[in-house]
Amino acid sequence: MSPPIRVLFGTETGNAEGCAEELVEDLSKLGLSVELTDMDDYEHESVSDEDVVLIVTSTFGNGDPPYNAFTFMELLKGPDAPSIEGVRFSVCGLGDKSYPNFAQCGRDFDERLGALGGERIVPRMDCDVDFEVPFDQWKQQVLAWARENLDISQAAPPPAAKPSAKSGGLWGKVSGWFGGKKAAPVQASSAAPAGVAVDAATGPPSRDRPFLARVSQSRLLSREGSAKETRHYEIDLTGSGIAFQGGDSFGVLPQNPPAEVEGILAQLGLDPEASVQVKGRTLALRGALARRLCLQSVSVDLLRELAKREGPGQEALQDGGPAIKAYLAERYLLDVLRDHPSASLSAQALVDKLKPLPPRLYSVASSPLVDRDKVAFLVETLRYERAGRPCEGVASVWMADRLDEGGEIPLYLAANPDFHLPSDEVDILMFGPGTGLAPFRAFLQERDARDASGRSWLFFGHQHESTDFLYREELLAWLERGRLARLDLAWSRDQDHKVYVQHKLLEAGAEAWRWIEGGAHLYVCGDAKGMAPGVHEALLQVAREHGGLDAAAAQAWLRGLEEQGRYHRDVY
Repeated sequence: MSPPIRVLFGTETGNAEGCAEELVEDLSKLGLSVELTDMDDYEHESVSDEDVVLIVTSTFGNGDPPYNAFTFMELLKGPDAPSIEGVRFSVCGLGDKSYPNFAQCGRDFDERLGALGGERIVPRMDCDVDFEVPFDQWKQQVLAWARENLDISQAAPPPAAKPSAKSGGLWGKVSGWFGGKKAAPVQASSAAPAGVAVDAATGPPSRDRPFLARVSQSRLLSREGSAKETRHYEIDLTGSGIAFQGGDSFGVLPQNPPAEVEGILAQLGLDPEASVQVKGRTLALRGALARRLCLQSVSVDLLRELAKREGPGQEALQDGGPAIKAYLAERYLLDVLRDHPSASLSAQALVDKLKPLPPRLYSVASSPLVDRDKVAFLVETLRYERAGRPCEGVASVWMADRLDEGGEIPLYLAANPDFHLPSDEVDILMFGPGTGLAPFRAFLQERDARDASGRSWLFFGHQHESTDFLYREELLAWLERGRLARLDLAWSRDQDHKVYVQHKLLEAGAEAWRWIEGGAHLYVCGDAKGMAPGVHEALLQVAREHGGLDAAAAQAWLRGLEEQGRYHRDVY
């Protein structure tokens, strides 16, 4: 019998893991032997002994591998990389087109496996934020290849499409989180998450073993009349062993909105206390939906299950890829269920079709030099409409409305070394409108505590000065004391025409050019779709107008800053 197909996943938030599990399930339905393995648990050198390797991976930061794929990537890129001649492979990369190195980790795996002698069986697929449709297209190609090239008639169907014993993934590895320890007897549980013990043997908290921290402060920063609800949180890390820096982020494990959970239960007529299996644990259905599963992402497979007969989902399926993508982009699970009231699923079938609830990443808004046992977050509470009904930001509203001071929050450090401060004598320019201000508050606290000699220049913007001047007193105090050499403010709605931070950069272009040519580092944090490209284009214009560069030279100049590690972006 042929060796099992190896499905490897690299993930930071759980999306790639969920996709990999879906692939394993469908390959297993063909009767094939399949093993799902977290790259962190994989014996990397054994890749040369595989028959078929399928990789689903996300990309972290500026084109880097996610934390659990880092070591495997290092091996494949290093001088001791094994030959994989004869190994058949394909790669699906998840990413975000707003980043310059879109789906880079998937590209790198695909390139290295090919360079090491592997045989590419299906072309690599690069998936944007709405990954469900392109992932399904790649999966269907893999399944078609398997039907044509593997001896399915001889394959013995496995008992179930489960991860290999070595791979617990994001949820299976968690010890003592969301109810009993891993080795404890299985019990149905709707209980709130339990704390995670920290000791030298297991190391600091991680995505797989988050620390249960306490909210020590939650206060509203935006003022009455603001269109945005922005809050400042302080989280007590005492006993966690976490050592963070300004520029890092924390992953927060939230809970789904109760109304969303109850709506799904009512729509399907399911018993909320029904026992379901989630990654080898028995939980009550309500608890699984509330704390373990993503209710905002609907896979194409789940849509096919819910829209078997008629309705808008069935119409989208008949029309194909673009129509499916457009339909799912506007709907969460509850919306799809309401579009198809005759849909029926058992509790376990529903759970099996849902992906893990991903963590939310928040930039550190304080310096450990002020208090190493507390970290601050700056969070906009998201309340919006979708498919004609009110919706909530999963993490932001949970924190604002359902976590009082003293409440507990599972979290872990997501270090971001590409966004750390340079040495104390180096000047910095910071562009951080809205909650993009968070890391720059941490930077200024750190430079203040260290009495750094390098100058700091902040471009901050929001809608209205009277209601949205976040951390106003602190920023003005730093400006008065000279800790901030310059503060340029952009209030987009305080005049007839909109003014953004990139416009302020253009107004100060001559001075900004002098700073940059003098060795200053550039930091951009915030909106990836409007602000970050706007600042990028403004920098190119500054180079043309004040540096005398033509368009091509300006592009090369900005690429050079990035290659030198002087142009840093943390955008979302």
